[in-house]
Amino acid sequence: MRLRKQFAVLTLLMAFPGLAQMTRVSFRLVIVREGEKMPLQEQVTVTIRNDWGDMVTSQDVTHGFITVDVKPGLYRLSITGAGIETYMSDVKIEPMPSWSETVYVRSKKTAIVETRSNAPIPAVRLKIPRQAKDEYRKAEAALSKNDPEAARLHLTRAIALYPDYDLAYFEMGKLEIAAGHRDLAQAHFQSAVKLNDAFGEAHREVAKILLADKNYAGAEPALLAALRSDPRDLWTLSFAALTELELSKFAEAIAYASRVHSFQHAGYASVHLIAGKSLEALHRPEDAGAEYRQYLAEDPNGSNALRAREALARLTAAPK
Repeated sequence: MRLRKQFAVLTLLMAFPGLAQMTRVSFRLVIVREGEKMPLQEQVTVTIRNDWGDMVTSQDVTHGFITVDVKPGLYRLSITGAGIETYMSDVKIEPMPSWSETVYVRSKKTAIVETRSNAPIPAVRLKIPRQAKDEYRKAEAALSKNDPEAARLHLTRAIALYPDYDLAYFEMGKLEIAAGHRDLAQAHFQSAVKLNDAFGEAHREVAKILLADKNYAGAEPALLAALRSDPRDLWTLSFAALTELELSKFAEAIAYASRVHSFQHAGYASVHLIAGKSLEALHRPEDAGAEYRQYLAEDPNGSNALRAREALARLTAAPK
């Protein structure tokens, strides 16, 4: 049996010579805050896991970039920090000597409890007992001192005192994300949105976890719920476009991509690739070509520039 397995591996390597010569890739990740051009200059934690969820590296970064040697393949990336919203995505690293990706992170709001002036305060936040609020504030103080265990203890007490504390569930979810416990994080975020369906940030976090697993059907309602709370959020709009593309809802994907393009959207040029693929699926090659050219105009050296050029070449070569 062992010889048979070895023979199968040898046959695979002979069929795909590149596998036998596969080398490690120097992967450089650049982190930029939305709306800025220079790398992020504050401490964040970058965690990279392989497609099986095993830890590859977790490093504190203060200069906005990280370089690691990895094998080609699909990786799960998460970036956390006191001043940014948790970032999660998949990164596919091709078998090349070096590979670079730039990601754009969103600034964390100064206070979660802030609401827009025209938005009513959710009912569950009008009844929070004073003791529960005190525990929540202690959790915030612990987080400011980079003490997640103390923060978790105070949040647990806050929830015990007030089981409808949507904000406390949300912060518990963020702690579990930072610890790499995605299932627990998802449960906490879902508890938050069950208590407060207008909690756009919690809906977004649910969507991020589902998107990381490529569960587009599950992510769609979370993304749409987040858009009801913040219809101008570029991250949510762009991933709604991607989700609709993956679900073969091409007209909806184009509509969300168009909404992104209607705003200043630095860092979101890839929505034009989503629109282009959707237009191709709807047999509108001229419009698709315009989207690919728009992507190249906005991000000529981006990580998807080669894909955009290949798509344009394919459309040009197609029979009229």
